[in-house]
Amino acid sequence: MVIKGGAIMNQRVKELRKHLQMNQAEFGERLGVTPTAISKIEIGERKLTVQMAKSICNEFNVNPDWLYNGTGEMLREFPSPLMEQLAQEFKLDELEQEFIQDFLTLDATERQIIARFFRNPR
Repeated sequence: MVIKGGAIMNQRVKELRKHLQMNQAEFGERLGVTPTAISKIEIGERKLTVQMAKSICNEFNVNPDWLYNGTGEMLREFPSPLMEQLAQEFKLDELEQEFIQDFLTLDATERQIIARFFRNPR
């Protein structure tokens, strides 16, 4: 199913990719599609499907309101009540809170790399 009014959404996909500092190959790999597919979406040759939009939102922690309508922040924030609870319980400063939020936006492979580093620092 294709989303209506997709031309502006296609531009937002490119804006997101650039914000994440990823090339089309890296972005597509995370979504399970080719760089060509990402290129065609960005230039409007291919319309954004509902499934692809959901994948983008889930994989990159994107605010669906921003992707669909251009409203709100580009990226979803970590639920603040939960972060506040963690910060209070573990006496986290702002940098530590930011680290946790950034860590949670990584994909599973990236989190595993960081976890291995902490388990076996050299």
